[in-house]
Parts: sequence; structure tokens; C-alpha cells
Amino acid sequence: MNIEKDHCDYYLEVYYWEHTLVEKTVTKKEKVILASVGLYRDYELEFEDQLKILTDLRENLMSAYMNWPDGEVAVELTIKEEFINA
Repeated sequence: MNIEKDHCDYYLEVYYWEHTLVEKTVTKKEKVILASVGLYRDYELEFEDQLKILTDLRENLMSAYMNWPDGEVAVELTIKEEFINA
């Protein structure tokens, strides 16, 4: 299943930036996504339990890409809370 990033409650992304030289200055050219995981919130689980699952997954992704040839790989975890004032 393909879940759009904007529709996820939780999103993990592993990426690095390709750089280019512009007028003798190194700038970011393109974000290269190596892996992404999008999840919806499970309202039958406590938030703390879901956070534990997410941080474990984050740690596993960090371990998996630790030796990636490009030394600038990042792992980003996004937690989106909507309708907090409802």
C-alpha cells in the first residue's frame, strides 16, 4: 500500500542530499529518499506504545543505513497530531 506522506499520522524517512557546486559554493541539489514508512495512528493502542514501536523502527533504520557509502544519511521521524483543539 502506498500512503502519501501528507496523509500519515507518523512518517519515517531515510534520505541524503545530493549537492552541486554553484559559483564556487556547495548547495543542496536534490533530496534522495532511500526508504520511507508511513503509518496511521492505531487508536486501540496507547500513544506511548506506538511511540515505542516508532522509535524501535527508527533505530532499526539507523542501523540498516549506518554504513551507507554517503556519509550524510539522515533518519527523520515525523509525528503529526491533528484536531488537537477538537
